[in-house]
Amino acid sequence: MKVEGLEGIKRSLSELDAKVQKKVTRHALRAAAKPIQAEARRQAKQFDRPETPDRVWKQITTRSLPKRAVKASGGDLGVAVGVKDSKPGETFHYAKFVLLGTSQIQANPVLRRSADTKQTEALNAFADDLWDGIRKQTE
Repeated sequence: MKVEGLEGIKRSLSELDAKVQKKVTRHALRAAAKPIQAEARRQAKQFDRPETPDRVWKQITTRSLPKRAVKASGGDLGVAVGVKDSKPGETFHYAKFVLLGTSQIQANPVLRRSADTKQTEALNAFADDLWDGIRKQTE
């Protein structure tokens, strides 16, 4: 998601040191991802089988994106809500296949649905956390 029109925040953020800007922005991005992650986990609980100890919803996580992935999309920082990587035989290995699908399993796009339903909440969390971070750094 690309955010535009937050001139006041941009101006206040630009007054901070570059390293602090990055820290405050990354924290705000993670705060924005929390409602999406929570909704995705809630929706993914329907795929858990009571007879197994594996839980699909526990495999949904938030992580910072690598610089090259962010730069390729024209950004500076990024976080993603997605499924943890795992190797065959590890707990939750099948979660990626359940949520993203394969040639034999239909995808269950809980990540996309969660992002769509929680988009406004995520944007508000981003702006609120960013303002809080800026205020803390300027006090």
